Amino acid sequence: MKKKRKGLTLIELLLAVAIIAVINGACLLATDVYNKSIRYAKAKNNVNTLCEAHKMYYIKNGAFTTDANLVTGGYISAADMWSGGAMVDPFGNAFTQTSGPDTMTIQLSPATQAKLGTNITCTIP
Repeated sequence: MKKKRKGLTLIELLLAVAIIAVINGACLLATDVYNKSIRYAKAKNNVNTLCEAHKMYYIKNGAFTTDANLVTGGYISAADMWSGGAMVDPFGNAFTQTSGPDTMTIQLSPATQAKLGTNITCTIP
């Protein structure tokens, strides 16, 4: 007569842990992709918002200005992007801005471009 076995064997327990680890890894990967897409959308929105604020200032005053003047002048809210004296993207990097007498280009920092694998640019004529 055989004795009735109670509990799980070590192999069964290790198999259950391995299955849980694989499922957990898949969930973490999906979450990372989702977070990256959210940050991309927010970065695109921030570039567009900053571009529109500069456009409004340029139309009203006939010249480009600093980000600080956009905040103090009420052209843009400091809550979303203002950090330590500069406008920053969702990754915490300052936007790259180049301006001439009649044009200004706003784009993501090189570090953010590397993280997202793309660039988002806005040019104000």
